[in-house]
Amino acid sequence: MQEIKKIKKEFFLSKREKLFYYLLLPLILVFKINKKLNTFLQKINEIKKVTKTGKNLICGNNLQIFNKGMIRIGDNVQMGNNIKLIAYAKGKISIGNNSVISDGCFIIAGSSHIEIGNDCLIGEYTSIRASNHGTSSELKIRSQSNINKKVTIGNDVWIGRGCAIAAGSTLKFGVVIGANSFVGPRLKTKENSIYGGNPAHFLKARFL
Repeated sequence: MQEIKKIKKEFFLSKREKLFYYLLLPLILVFKINKKLNTFLQKINEIKKVTKTGKNLICGNNLQIFNKGMIRIGDNVQMGNNIKLIAYAKGKISIGNNSVISDGCFIIAGSSHIEIGNDCLIGEYTSIRASNHGTSSELKIRSQSNINKKVTIGNDVWIGRGCAIAAGSTLKFGVVIGANSFVGPRLKTKENSIYGGNPAHFLKARFL
């Protein structure tokens, strides 16, 4: 009944209400178009910061790129919303062909190198970092120099939602990482194997 009353009310607007509606409608349309245009231009400006972009790149909204080093994105890459890519001086990020970077992922190379292979799937809100703070007790952590170590992610790797991939990590061909796992440099992966946990450990091999 409430829906019917609402529909009737819309059909029986007063002349003053109709006039106000028709005067306001163009402003609403302009606002919506302007918002979409600004979103599109922001996306284009961010993509321009990439050193080399392949064909058929698809990316969502609020992409944030800081590139003082080198960032390369391959062909047919899909990137979701709210993704951040950071490469400082001497830093490198490379994303291979046909890979998917899901919503909310942070890929932070610092002054090191993050290499993501072809056909990879990176789940939502995953953090991949090739740089860590020093942890000496002699200085405040924020005052210590970063420790940079390369992160290598091979072809056909699937990283589940909410994972943390730390500096110095290597994920070999066909590795699967379960959701919410922590991967550090001590994990020695084997091809076509499944790992999970905090810290991640071997679970089982992938079978044909």
